[in-house]
Amino acid sequence: GLKKRIFPSIESIHLGYNKIEMTRAMWTVCPDHVPYTLILGSSPKTIQDVLETFPFPFVAKTTRSSMGRGVFLIQNEADFHAYATNHDVLYVQEYIESHRDLRLCLIGNKVVNSYWRESSGFKNNVAQGGVMTFTDIPQAAITLVEEVASRLSLDHVGFDVIERNGQYYILEFNTLFGNQGFLAQGIRVEDFIFDHLKSL
Repeated sequence: GLKKRIFPSIESIHLGYNKIEMTRAMWTVCPDHVPYTLILGSSPKTIQDVLETFPFPFVAKTTRSSMGRGVFLIQNEADFHAYATNHDVLYVQEYIESHRDLRLCLIGNKVVNSYWRESSGFKNNVAQGGVMTFTDIPQAAITLVEEVASRLSLDHVGFDVIERNGQYYILEFNTLFGNQGFLAQGIRVEDFIFDHLKSL
């Protein structure tokens, strides 16, 4: 009601909270950098459509979740039926196999912290046991997320990015991203926020 600017931006809050809106927004601005994804209401027909479209394994997600929770690797029909039974909306994505992905933390209009998350399993999230490494961060991935953030008016998000054959794909982004990567490098996310707010 006071018409004041807010931080994080309303776009960061709205899109970072819901994978459906997030994915639709990314389809608009960077469709070539989104894994093949279907978002469907759950019905016997749509369940069958998914099973006829995606080879195993594929990924199914809860539309509002973080830290690796609500992400399922679907290995067979029984797995998918179990997922579909508990979800009114089917959020289904191709599986890009990799034992590491990138977390790129953006504040303002710049990536201010970045690291690989590595694991020997399906989920690379630090909250799920992923190990952080801070070397050899590809500039192309940083440039991609900064451009996407600018087009979507995002100013406080952590992007999850995976690479396949030289192409970078944004798996998702979250407004509430963990600070472990900052703490591990002895830097404070608050300092980046303060500097950004001073520059406005």
